[in-house]
Amino acid sequence: MLLPHQRARERAVLLVIVLDVFGAAGVVVFGALAGSLTLLADGLRGNLLNLVEVYAWVTMRRIHRRQFVDYEFGTGKIERLVNVAIALSLLAAAAWVVWMALVHAGGAPPSSALFYAVGLLFAELNLAINLYGLVSFVRANEGDPSLILSSQIDARMVKTLSTLVVVGVVVASGLIPDPTVGSFLDAVGSLFVAAIMVKTAARQLRESLPDLLDRTLTDPNQHAVYRVLAENFHAFDDIVDVRSRRSGQQLFVEIQLGFSAETTMERAAMVQRSIAEQVRTALADAQVSVVPVLSRWQHPPATS
Repeated sequence: MLLPHQRARERAVLLVIVLDVFGAAGVVVFGALAGSLTLLADGLRGNLLNLVEVYAWVTMRRIHRRQFVDYEFGTGKIERLVNVAIALSLLAAAAWVVWMALVHAGGAPPSSALFYAVGLLFAELNLAINLYGLVSFVRANEGDPSLILSSQIDARMVKTLSTLVVVGVVVASGLIPDPTVGSFLDAVGSLFVAAIMVKTAARQLRESLPDLLDRTLTDPNQHAVYRVLAENFHAFDDIVDVRSRRSGQQLFVEIQLGFSAETTMERAAMVQRSIAEQVRTALADAQVSVVPVLSRWQHPPATS
């Protein structure tokens, strides 16, 4: 059963994807027909990111329908993987834009004023779609934030700024009488868009890659766990193991506490519940598992 905010997120993303595909396709077609570097590059960038948006939407649907229950540490790593895919797509799009700018700088002016005008209309439509999508995603992500939707908000902000620059460059290039100056302005605008995409991709990779490599908790969080154990050291006989990791924004802690053979099950269960609750309080509702085991000091000596 989907929660209302989950259904709203899915609908918001799907509607924006449909609008994006229509707008980006129009920019590519008429940008190519008109011979406009900025329109063509922005349209190809938009279509590339649309593929990642579809992947993110499908992943979000599966998460909402609990189709990742076999993952022991939740879906945070999957969400981070989507973030990495978005970042790599931004880098690929930036490389394409730079290549196009270097190859076609100072080239011929648009071949058709009509196609150029229609392409500009589609670019303006894309700007409106990006603004609408940005507002929709921000509203849909209120309350319990989603990593996938948060990443989409970041990407949407980049797309909105990029499209705004594209519209300005296309208008200026069309108004400047000298075709050489107009072509140069076209290339400069494309390079500006590429720089924005590279900066955003670098930030997303910096935030997402550590979680894909099984990053443990930060020192303050680790210290909070050890502080709880130290405060309750009288309640058990041994600390057998403490494991922790992050999965997206979710924290996971597994503690194995050793008890003597004389400890009753009731006593061990009471300590287990108490320590788990204290750790969850210290780490803001982290997923905590406290497992009572036989103390290492109770094990019989190994025989040769």
